[in-house]
Amino acid sequence: MEYSKKHLTVVPTEDGSSTLYNAYFDECCHSTSGAYQETLFHYFDGTKLEHKAQDREYLNVLEVGFGSGLGLKVTIEQAKLKNITTPINFFSLELDRASCDWALEHTHIEGKSLKHFLTYQDHLLLGQINNFKVTVILGDARKQLPAFMQLEHFKFDCIYQDAFSPKKNPQLWSVDWFKFLKSLSRPDTILSTYSSSISIRKSLYQAGWVIYEGGLFEKKRSSTRATLHGHIDPLILQSFDRSPAQAIIENEVEFKESLKC
Repeated sequence: MEYSKKHLTVVPTEDGSSTLYNAYFDECCHSTSGAYQETLFHYFDGTKLEHKAQDREYLNVLEVGFGSGLGLKVTIEQAKLKNITTPINFFSLELDRASCDWALEHTHIEGKSLKHFLTYQDHLLLGQINNFKVTVILGDARKQLPAFMQLEHFKFDCIYQDAFSPKKNPQLWSVDWFKFLKSLSRPDTILSTYSSSISIRKSLYQAGWVIYEGGLFEKKRSSTRATLHGHIDPLILQSFDRSPAQAIIENEVEFKESLKC
């Protein structure tokens, strides 16, 4: 699907940073309570990236939803602030090329816009920023990531699950999607997301992830973290029993066909 930049609107947030409102999804990419601080809380801190970098030769990070490029900006800036020199392969998925176009012009790292670091090559946006090797994969994530991973043989250490909400973009919150992410993860991978909805927690659980509370950002209810080891919080299991919400089930044939593309 093609997009024009007319569907994107810059929205200031309470911590002085900005986010993008996407009219196609009728949502902002981040919380208006503070885009930068939310990204730091849920993703850089939420996946324990600093801790993982201490004992790894390199890290592989997957971001589901490049958006305005803020996830990349926060991760690079925080890594520099905390003296993280470990090589980091930062992969991001983005359906909307117009968002990438905006980020290239308006998102800055070390005083330079992203266009000084990243360039398009077919359906990829590639570049090197300090100790970060950056790969943004454009298009339908359910098709493009499987196709990309057929050529690669590595696992992710940190997953930023930052897609638009389950109501607006359910395909990237389904049981099948989380099963696929599990297949790309190390045993100690942490998946972190802003969402705490029962339906996405049930989707994660049915896909084999161990779920725990991710903490509260500003006035929002709790977020979600998930790993592949340990035991689920009994209180979360109790919430499953009390709620009629169902896991998100994508058409199984459609997803399996997408893996072949």
